[in-house]
Amino acid sequence: MQEHVEVDQKHLVLLTRALRAEGDGKTLSRELVRELKAVVEPAAAAARAAILSMGSTSDTEPGLRTTVARMVKTGVRTTGKHPGVFIRAKKTGMPRNFNNAPKRLNATKGWRHTVFGNDQVWVTQRGKPGWFDDTIAAFKPAAIRAAQKVMDDMARRIDFKTRG
Repeated sequence: MQEHVEVDQKHLVLLTRALRAEGDGKTLSRELVRELKAVVEPAAAAARAAILSMGSTSDTEPGLRTTVARMVKTGVRTTGKHPGVFIRAKKTGMPRNFNNAPKRLNATKGWRHTVFGNDQVWVTQRGKPGWFDDTIAAFKPAAIRAAQKVMDDMARRIDFKTRG
């Protein structure tokens, strides 16, 4: 499960090419990645809080909600076919081999499983529909504007440096 913050991809590619051409490109590139990750971190924190606020009656450790919240990650890709900033709820490492937990907890239809101790009885369980999608959607317009501002600021910085 992954949500993208769409930015002008051509602009991002041109900017990263300019960073590589710079003598100090690695430092500038690291700063760009750090600033772009900071743009989406509030949305990721809100997604973590949303899943942790889901009700639970289980005291099993490790807790499903805690594990899902811990697996919400941010990232930046500056090269390849799909450059951009993203927030991902990784599905690996979930307790009790429930590898699709982030997706299933977010889905309105939930998931089906057998009752513990009785594999003849099946139940449908729902998590907290929209904990990820709805939370991230609320942050998307501001994140897009902030990401564009970060790229514009970096482009101005490079322009200023190249004018010598």
